[in-house]
Amino acid sequence: MFVSVPMSSEDEQEAKRIRARRDRLYRSWFVIPEKDTRWVGDIGEIGFNRWACSVMGPARVTWKIEDVTGGKPDFIVAKRTLDVKTVACSSAPQIEYTAQVMAKDRYLHEKVSYFFFARYEIKVSLLWLLGGIARTEFLEKARYFSAGEKVHAYYTVQPGREIYNIEIARLTPPAELLNGWVFEDDNEQCYRDSLLDYPAQEPEP
Repeated sequence: MFVSVPMSSEDEQEAKRIRARRDRLYRSWFVIPEKDTRWVGDIGEIGFNRWACSVMGPARVTWKIEDVTGGKPDFIVAKRTLDVKTVACSSAPQIEYTAQVMAKDRYLHEKVSYFFFARYEIKVSLLWLLGGIARTEFLEKARYFSAGEKVHAYYTVQPGREIYNIEIARLTPPAELLNGWVFEDDNEQCYRDSLLDYPAQEPEP
């Protein structure tokens, strides 16, 4: 169901370079360098890009690496806009785990068609691709957690950090999601080709 993508120390260094470049371009918020693991989001994009290109071919995958201002997607995959959400973790995913999106995240209200979730085991440099879901479906099925609510025993939502949370069992598995898009696009192209082969006949006078 889940897809594991081994990452290298070189991948991690590249993710940190991407994060630093984005911070310079977009004037990101202040963080404590030794505690900054935001690069995990960037390594999620590196791993997703590598895996998606292997599944669909690079022609169907566009990584918007230099254009990630608020409200814009990380990827265009088979003509669908997609945002990759990656969190750091210390263990492999379990089906009962959940995934989340910040409630104030502008992507919830912008033109991103799909959310795709991942986890990165930093200690073993392993990226876990969990699956994806259409943004509209996510908002219908996810639970909103307000400040002070407990997501689980070790996680209480802080003010200004409200979230939408969903069981990863509700996500479409990675390979099923992308292969489904390939199937839909190929069928659409076959239909268009058939119209060219058999053009509409002009009515007789």
